[in-house]
Amino acid sequence: MTSERNLSKLNALLVDDDPECREFLASVLESEAKSVVQAGDAESAIDTLKRQVFDVVVTDKNLPQMDGISLIKFIRENYVSLPVILITGQGSVGSAVDAFKLGADDYLLKPLEDPEVLLRTVWRVVEQRRLEKENRMLQQKLLRAEKMESLGMLAAGVAHEINNPTGFIIGNLDLLKEDIKAVLELFNDLEDIFGELGSDDAAKRAGAMKRLTGTRGSPVLKQLRKESVQMIEDALDGAQRIKRIVGSLRGFARVDTETVELIDLNEEVERSLTLVWNDLKYKCEVTKDFQQLPRVMGNPSQIDQVLVNILINAGQAIEGKKGLITIRTYSGHGQVNVEIRDNGKGISDEHMEHIFDPFFTTKDVGVGTGLGLYIAYGIMRYHNGSIDVRSKVGEGTTCILTFPEGAANA
Repeated sequence: MTSERNLSKLNALLVDDDPECREFLASVLESEAKSVVQAGDAESAIDTLKRQVFDVVVTDKNLPQMDGISLIKFIRENYVSLPVILITGQGSVGSAVDAFKLGADDYLLKPLEDPEVLLRTVWRVVEQRRLEKENRMLQQKLLRAEKMESLGMLAAGVAHEINNPTGFIIGNLDLLKEDIKAVLELFNDLEDIFGELGSDDAAKRAGAMKRLTGTRGSPVLKQLRKESVQMIEDALDGAQRIKRIVGSLRGFARVDTETVELIDLNEEVERSLTLVWNDLKYKCEVTKDFQQLPRVMGNPSQIDQVLVNILINAGQAIEGKKGLITIRTYSGHGQVNVEIRDNGKGISDEHMEHIFDPFFTTKDVGVGTGLGLYIAYGIMRYHNGSIDVRSKVGEGTTCILTFPEGAANA
């Protein structure tokens, strides 16, 4: 036993239909583990898993009725991160390979002559799972950190994009408010006029008729007829614009980074463009060539994070000339692609070797952390996709995102 190994908090489930072998393995594990629960078959093991929490499962391959391979499959479907070790006979190495494919973390061969091998293997798979969990947590922290950086960069532009429609919504409502006040006053006059039209006094009736005729030329009514519908349509258009921006921002800022769903990449590109538009519209023209795409499985928030990062980079690369960003989407051979090309300053061969390195950046201090493309690369790998960057100094850069059609990381 090494000084680094510590199984004192470990709860193990041991599954074997051979009582003698099971007792031997249990005695080895009990020498260091906190607790060891035994099961003689897969069905009993499943019932136990539903009632207790374990840190590792050690199972024989050859079990009555439901075998060890089927048990491993059940565990992977229902207890994704639970480490599993398969114990199999000397002539069943092929079965061990099958076990790896289904999600076993390691395997041991019978007869197990050295108890230390079992303890080392249990420690290794438990530590490996723990490190994987820590790594996922660190990745999530990096994702959130990069997202917060992007949100900070987008904040001013998004505020500006919202302020513009908000301004004319308020302006139009103010004008409509004054017009409606005037119309209400006109209605009050009409009530008086109709009252006088029913008078027995002929002079009053004549005066009321003259006043009624005069209302037909009222400036207030003329203005309402001419402008009110357009003012309301403009206000509604502005409100819809704000709704789109806020919806895009909410989707981008969403903290859920695990859920995947069928998404339309054209819609995600549009959503990301909405967020960065204020930063791009003063620098360049954006042209779009979208094909109708099959849907892909993915996490919208993560994909938007990739798109926003690339669009921000494209805008920042354009300096002192008429900028152009071209976005193409297309599909074929089971793949769906998003291509974003700019005519900016480009990336040197020296820097191209490091663009996916964490914290690598050629931007000024305070402008970027160097996490953007590193995070984007990780997100694309999570989606079983790829990111390809091609660039030439002085001519621009092209980023191609490739996703598998209708597939994602399980």
